[in-house]
Amino acid sequence: MKRVFLLSSLLFSAVTLHAQNSVSLTWSYDRPSPLGALAIYSTNGTTALSGAGTSANGDGFVLQLGYYSGATSVNPFLGTWVPVFGAGSSNSLFSSATMGDGTATTGANDEFSFTGTVTDSTSSTEIGIPVAGQIMSIRYYNATSVAASTYFGAVSDDSWLWVSPTNPPPTGMSFSMYGDPGLVYQSSATEPETNIAISAVPEPGAFGALAGALVVGVALLRRRRQIL
Repeated sequence: MKRVFLLSSLLFSAVTLHAQNSVSLTWSYDRPSPLGALAIYSTNGTTALSGAGTSANGDGFVLQLGYYSGATSVNPFLGTWVPVFGAGSSNSLFSSATMGDGTATTGANDEFSFTGTVTDSTSSTEIGIPVAGQIMSIRYYNATSVAASTYFGAVSDDSWLWVSPTNPPPTGMSFSMYGDPGLVYQSSATEPETNIAISAVPEPGAFGALAGALVVGVALLRRRRQIL
């Protein structure tokens, strides 16, 4: 009886594992030599900021894969930014994604390539994944952490659509910052090398929220003093 129970448990576990929904995901910037690697420029438009760090993973300029809540095919940068993978996200997959890094090997230039499997298991760390059809974007910052960054840039394509995990897995997603004719940038640039990170960190929305909180706080303080 014990052997039958053990065999049944193993078979159940195998079926459960096999039935797990998943999808492969790759996001990258692989510009072949001698065209050069990705470089973020300072706000003067002429000073290139080195973003790769050393040959070790996780010490370059921060990268995030996510989406804007109001993204459309006309403007994929509308709404609030939601990081799904990378610094500041809720997921451990690609958590140390920075320029010059890769999931298989490390690199000394600004190119990067990350490949992994996303699952929708309740025991998985891949949580808060987008709905099917969501337009995705890649953000890159000008420091090794979001907190230390003063500017960021973003790139997208209306063909960068999220595919929900299924079993068997669907065709994998691939978001490439090179060789894609449909790429658009949050600035007016036409390619990464000229895409100045013109957007400030914290973002205008964050400044607005902070200002609103300060106004409310001051009003409540004045009201309290009047009551006293």
